[in-house]
Formats: sequence, C-alpha cells, structure tokens
Amino acid sequence: MPLSARFWKTYAVLALLGLLLLAAPNLIWWLSASPSERAWLLARYPFLLVLIVLVLGGIYALWLHVYQTHVRPIDQLTDAIHQVLDGHTLPPLPQASTRELRKLQEAVTELARRHRLHSTTPAAAPLHRERNLLATLLGELPEAVLVCRTSGQILLYNETARRLLETPEHPGAIGLGRSIFHSLDRDLIVFALDELAYRLRQQHPRPTVHFATCLPSGQLVRVQAAPIRDEADRLETFMLLLQPLRSEAEPFEIIRGADLLQALDLQLREAGVSLQLEGVTGTLWLRVRLPEAFEALRRLAFQLHQETSCTQLLARTTSENGRVHLWLRPLDGHPQALERLQPYVQEPSLQALLQEHQATLQLDGEALRLTLPASPPPHSGAARAFLPGPSAARRPIYADLSLLETSEATPLDDRPLRSLIYTVFDTETTGLHPEQGDEIIAIGAVRIVGGRIRPEETFDQLVNPRRPISLDSVRVHGIQPVLLQDKPPIEEVLPRFYRFARDTVLVGHNVAFDLKFIRQKEKALGLRFDQPVLDTMLLAAVVDPERQHYGLDELAAAFGIEPVGRHSALGDALITAELLLRLLPLLEQRGIHTLRQAREAIQQSRPARNRYGRIS
Repeated sequence: MPLSARFWKTYAVLALLGLLLLAAPNLIWWLSASPSERAWLLARYPFLLVLIVLVLGGIYALWLHVYQTHVRPIDQLTDAIHQVLDGHTLPPLPQASTRELRKLQEAVTELARRHRLHSTTPAAAPLHRERNLLATLLGELPEAVLVCRTSGQILLYNETARRLLETPEHPGAIGLGRSIFHSLDRDLIVFALDELAYRLRQQHPRPTVHFATCLPSGQLVRVQAAPIRDEADRLETFMLLLQPLRSEAEPFEIIRGADLLQALDLQLREAGVSLQLEGVTGTLWLRVRLPEAFEALRRLAFQLHQETSCTQLLARTTSENGRVHLWLRPLDGHPQALERLQPYVQEPSLQALLQEHQATLQLDGEALRLTLPASPPPHSGAARAFLPGPSAARRPIYADLSLLETSEATPLDDRPLRSLIYTVFDTETTGLHPEQGDEIIAIGAVRIVGGRIRPEETFDQLVNPRRPISLDSVRVHGIQPVLLQDKPPIEEVLPRFYRFARDTVLVGHNVAFDLKFIRQKEKALGLRFDQPVLDTMLLAAVVDPERQHYGLDELAAAFGIEPVGRHSALGDALITAELLLRLLPLLEQRGIHTLRQAREAIQQSRPARNRYGRIS
C-alpha cells in the first residue's frame, strides 16, 4: 500500500528523535573516553550501524502499526461523517482493529441513523408538501413554463417546456443549468426584457409582454413574459409561458417578420423550394392574427411555386412611413405565369383577412407585393436600469436555483465546486487505441446541477463504428455489433454531445482515455471541447493518496455506491456522478473548494505524476 507524505514526514521526525536519543549518551561517553576506549569503539562501528538500522526499523514498524490501526481508521471515520453530513448514506467502514475503534464506529453508525431520521421528521414535511404541490401544478399546466435569469439561465422548467423546445438534433437544450438562448433568439429575449422594464417603469398593473415567435423546429408559438423582481426591485428573473398556436381564431399578436419568414422557409423546404431572404432584420415587427395570417402567406407561397414551377423564391422586405413591404419573387421557373395568381388574390376570404389587417396584396411586375402596417417600435434599452449589470441580458451564463448566490462576475476557476454545472460522461469503444482505428460505440452522460444529479437530463446514444468490434471489447461492454447497424455514426453523434455538454465542466473517470477518442474527431468535425475537465480517479487520489487501486469498481465499493449499469456508457456516467458528489465534501475538508484548487491538486496527485493509463 502506498503511504502518504504525512506518514513519511512523521516517520522522519520519529526517526530523528530516536537517533538523537541513541546518540546523546554515546556522545557524552565519547567526550569523556580515553584514546584507547575511543579506538575500541571505532573498531566496532559495524555493530553500531546494525544498531542504528534496528532502531530505525523498529521505529518504522511501530509507527506503521499505529498508523494503520489508529490514524488511518480515524481519518476514514472522519471522511464518513463528512459524507453523512453532506446528505449521503454512510459508506462501508473498515473492520475495527481495537475495541476503542469499534465503539467509535458504532457511535458513527448511530449518528448516521439519527441524521437520516432527522432529515425526514415532520418538521420538514410542509416543505416537501409545498415542493410536491408546485411540481404537480407545473406538470399539469398545458403551457410550457420556464423561469430564467436575465442572463439567460434556466432556473425552472416543466416537462411541457422540455417536450416543446427540445429536438433530436439538440438534446438537452432545455434543463437546469442551460441557457434559454439555445432555444429562443437572444434578441427576442432582450426585446421582452426591454418591454417588461418599460411597463414596470410606467407602473403598469399587469406588466406582462405577449408576442409570437418561430422555434428552431419551425413551430409557431405564443409567448408570454412576466417579471420577477428581487428585494431591491431589480428585474433579475422572469417567467416565460409558451403555447403552440391553435388553429382557431386568436387575437392579434406581435411577431418579427424574420420569424414568420423562417417558419415559411422550413415549410417550403419540405416541398423542395428554397427561400432566399434579403433585407430581413430582427428589428422589423408586425402585428398580425395568427395562425390565419401565416397560413395565408404559406398558401400564397405554395400557389406561387405551383403556378410558376419555381424551386427558388426571393423574399425581400423594406419599411417606410410605418408600412412594411414584402416582395415574393420567383428566381427560376416561369415568372411570367405570375398572372395566374390573380384569382387567388381576389378570393373573398383572403381579401377579408387583408382588410382586417389593413393590408394590400398586388402583382408588381414579376413579384407579389404584400403591404401591411408595422408594429410600434419596441422600447429598446428600457431594461438597463432594472438589470443587475450593464450587459447582463447578453451574457449566456447557466445556473440552477441554488446558484443564485454565486456572482456571475466570478471567474469560472474561482467558483466553488458545489456551484458548478457538470456533464459527467463515459464512452464505450471498439478497443483501446484510437490512433490504430478504434472507434466510439456509445456515449452516455448526465448533468449535475446545484450539487444534485439530474437523471432527467441525460445523453445516451449508441454509435455505428463502421468497423468490426473485437471479442474482448464485447466481453467488457456487452454491446453486440448487430445492435449498432442502424445507429448514427460518430459524425452525427459527437456534435449532438458537444451541444449537450457545452458551457459545463466535463467530468469522467480516467477521462484521458475518453478524451483521446474525442480529440481524434474534433478537427474533422470542426469541434473543440475546450471546457475545464475533472477526473474522479485523480480526485480520489487527492482525497486518499494511500489507496492501492482507483478503479471505478473499487471506489464505488469503498463509498457504498451501487454499481447499477456497470460497463454501459450511461451506467458508468451515473456511477461517476455519484462518486463526484461523494468526493466534494472530502475535498472541502482538505481545503480544496474551488475549481482552480481542484485542478492544481489533480496535477500533484500520484496517478497524474505517473502519467496513468486506462483503469476500468
């Protein structure tokens, strides 16, 4: 068993004291001895060397016995108590070697039992009931609900929001510790904040903002934003309610012209028609009745495609004197056939809709021109007095409710380990050598936000390696080649994992092995996983440098973590996440509180100095 520096320092002090005790009487005798007596002693110096070795060996054996039977077990009990105080179960305790240690272990076990009972006492029941009530209400709401900071941090969301805003191409876009800017345009949120701040300044009785927008999926949704002010009356957080537009008649909504054309572009693509935009900006707002207005625009574009046989359309917008002009012009096909649209333009239902919007639609050469009133300009900049910083609305920082106490201005390296957002991941591969052609066949990951594992925010994907898998690898992970035949290749999976893990701290067990496979693909895919990385194997070596093995199985057993799903990517990621949470209080006990301190301690750990390899 490797021994810690503390052991050797203490032994050096004890050995020095032992030698001093041995040398002191001999020195006194030497000073008073005659020359013949000194010569007699010098003739027997080999026996003196043997005596010194025996003294040093005796001191070593005695100190090793005391260290292993008293000092180290007490250290392990201290670590166990810190884990219990941090909310974890009591890890397995080593067998006591003395009656006193056995009594101490019994006291620690009883302390853990009472602590667990205390955490579930009736005094805590009202808080649990309130949380369950809030979760039930949010879960039953038909609207998507999100609570965000003005910097874009998602602090709360319900299942409806996750289903509405996540797509297969963007897994994990919605979650605690993510940014709303991954799903909604940043300028749109800034507009909402400006409007909210303006209404707050005007002391509006209901300072809410209603507008519509287009999601990346092409779906049009109605959005309601409401302010949540802090004790200093600053606009630090806000709530968003999102609901898909229904087919029945709806009141007029304000929407950006760019969003309408984005939704139109996505629908035209399905018919093989590309839409080129010219002069379209995010500052052009319209007030229209949805979804009727969009449906009319969609039918008009498809009618234009059918009559002219075009595959490319140009959409150009201009604004003057409070009016918005939209031109739709075919770039190929038969533009001269545009006159065939005249009967459609004159349809009573379309004319009624145009009249309702105070709009006109007419043929203008080889283009259709739609003219309608512009929405009043938004109150740009009105939110600045309410926001916590001069550019807070434009900083995409990700947080959990518990991270509200952490200043956003604090550099990432100086933030407490408990306040960080982690993506804990693992991979399964065809072999051990990516430089020889081995490939990733599975990636699994889970997020830790606010010191808690978020099992609802996971990434789990098998990958087609497009190469044979060795029998030895199959014996480890159990993934048969037939299971991978219809799975996407790494060129599709790794960019999705990149989006899932961005802006978080990456964590793995012996993570250098997994990163070696990822680094092999970064350049070809135009990706760069440049976030900080922590390794639970090295953190465990920092916490317990005397341990012989730091494999995931050994550490899980030592900390009492049930190894469910071992040797599957997601299963190992969940075990690693639980291991990280067990290590945090032990790191703090050793004076390691921030990310910078953890990274520096890792560099000094024994496995890092030994340039470790793969440890499963």
